[in-house]
Amino acid sequence: MFTGQKEQPAKKNSGKVIVGYDLGKVVSQISYCAPDGTQAETVSSVAGTEQYNIPTVLCKRRGVNQWFTARRH
Repeated sequence: MFTGQKEQPAKKNSGKVIVGYDLGKVVSQISYCAPDGTQAETVSSVAGTEQYNIPTVLCKRRGVNQWFTARRH
């Protein structure tokens, strides 16, 4: 730290995060970090893997629990 300044005690987790979206035409990614964090973490679409691409288009059929996504042809 700088001379003459006291170090601040560590703050408790306030529950705040910074979220960023990388929106593409076909796929997107979501990343997040704590306000005092130095490196963002990217959300994987499948837990425990490094599959970060998420389909950009997501639709739900009205009245039915049925979801649709855009797919490459």
